[in-house]
Amino acid sequence: MKTTGLRFLMGLVAALPSGCKSESYVLAKGSKPGWIVVEFENPGCPAMENGWRGRDFVIPESGCLCTSSPIDRGYVYDRYYRIGDDGGGDRLEMGKQIHARSGLNLTLEGCRVTAIVFRYDAAGGTTWDSGAFIRERHPECRGTIAWPAGEK
Repeated sequence: MKTTGLRFLMGLVAALPSGCKSESYVLAKGSKPGWIVVEFENPGCPAMENGWRGRDFVIPESGCLCTSSPIDRGYVYDRYYRIGDDGGGDRLEMGKQIHARSGLNLTLEGCRVTAIVFRYDAAGGTTWDSGAFIRERHPECRGTIAWPAGEK
């Protein structure tokens, strides 16, 4: 009986690293409050390295990070940090400094955008304009989504 329980526990522990990953979103020291976008699967951007625990997304002050790596579609534990004055990472909490985390997945002919979006230090009621993001960073999507009249 002890051997069976031990084998089960060892099997469970061995399965955890492959079934549940960790992703850390690290904001630059000078990050201003606003929307943060991590775009995935963009062939024009560099790949992310996978560590044994998961991936660390170091987001520049612009609030936008782009990678050619695929988005994780399994169980993922997200952590949020901001580089502090001492160079270390200050932990940010969902519901306090991090709000409205969501995904963007747009797949149309000639237009593909996959991203994670969240607001850093958000004021209540602020919404993200995904259309503005797509128009600014993905001009190839013109003609596949609604585009405001007169805007290039």
